[in-house]
Amino acid sequence: MKKEYIVVASVNDNISVLNRITATYIKRHLNIDSLNVSNSSKKGVSNVLISCVTTKEAMEQIVKQIGNMIDVLSVRFYQSALQ
Repeated sequence: MKKEYIVVASVNDNISVLNRITATYIKRHLNIDSLNVSNSSKKGVSNVLISCVTTKEAMEQIVKQIGNMIDVLSVRFYQSALQ
């Protein structure tokens, strides 16, 4: 069953990191409903929040793939409470 999930990732501020993250959604033909990137309290590190409607299994695969990327420090996902 499709639900809204939110991915939260901490990444290094390097060129093309955001492009590689969003490419994982494009490869699975998933629409990104919301994308927010902001600086974190650590210098050189940003927080990325992405919301998407999909299945839990697809989200687990996306998070696993993002977690294996260079410059991704941590990644996790949550089911949206607004449903």
